[in-house]
Amino acid sequence: MPLYWGDLHNHCGISYGHGTLAAALQRAREQLDFCSVTGHAFWPDVPTDRSRYGDLIDYHQAGFQRLADQWEDVLAEFQEFHLPGEFVTFAGYEWHSRQFGDQVVVLREPSGPLVSGDTVDALEAALGGRDHLIYPHHIGYPTGYRGMNWEAFDERRSPLVEVYSMHGCSESDEAPYPMLHTMGPRDHDSTAQA
Repeated sequence: MPLYWGDLHNHCGISYGHGTLAAALQRAREQLDFCSVTGHAFWPDVPTDRSRYGDLIDYHQAGFQRLADQWEDVLAEFQEFHLPGEFVTFAGYEWHSRQFGDQVVVLREPSGPLVSGDTVDALEAALGGRDHLIYPHHIGYPTGYRGMNWEAFDERRSPLVEVYSMHGCSESDEAPYPMLHTMGPRDHDSTAQA
């Protein structure tokens, strides 16, 4: 079987992040076989205490709106950079959840609306008949702080999980590169080995 190199979870300024989608896809096309750049899109169970989390809520909502406002242009850019047999692009987005853990949605075809749901099951149902992949990322954070909820995990829906990213290594609680974000330290029960 041939070996292909790619990146299914990357960010740029299409939601909150840095740089243009065109620059991200051009760099990926120079060195990878496939790529998805995922904007941040939804957080159905975002904290509601504005006195404590107002800045966090506003920051995320602004990023979500930025992606929603340009979604059709984002899809068109993925289509423009797609080179069949040479460089495959997959549009996608990130869905945050304190209860279920953050999930990445990768779409086979760059078409259709941004959709969400209150649960991962509802998210999948909202995608309807569109070919897609949903998988959890930065799983090592504690459940309740956007880390993995293994009780809600369905391997039929998510045949893979993200074990390593710039957030840190989620293989085990003894692996190098602990979680670096303010969402919490690495949690043993959320790791891939657990």
